[in-house]
Amino acid sequence: RPHIEVIINTICEFYQIDVEEGLFVPILELLASSVTIDNGVHDVELGNIVKTCFQFHVSTRSQSNQKIAVNAVNQIVQVVLKRIENDACDSNPHQVKTNSGTAITTTNTTTN
Repeated sequence: RPHIEVIINTICEFYQIDVEEGLFVPILELLASSVTIDNGVHDVELGNIVKTCFQFHVSTRSQSNQKIAVNAVNQIVQVVLKRIENDACDSNPHQVKTNSGTAITTTNTTTN
């Protein structure tokens, strides 16, 4: 297994044990960045990251930390949706990406 997967799973398991409030932000930043990098985490690790961010949001009393957790989940979801769009465009030759990154479908019309 790639090292990043081992690191992510270890962090998510460590969070389950007990983490000081001061470590939440660096952990969230690390988890969110592991998704946003090229060829970031997928599958089980991605699920563990979202679950850990959610648990962090629920367990902290700090409103600013709750906002950070929500922003991390939003960032992760946006990255995943972008990956889905890109994969759809790569597999469909009739889709073209616009400058904004949105995929549009084109049809091939011929005239006789």
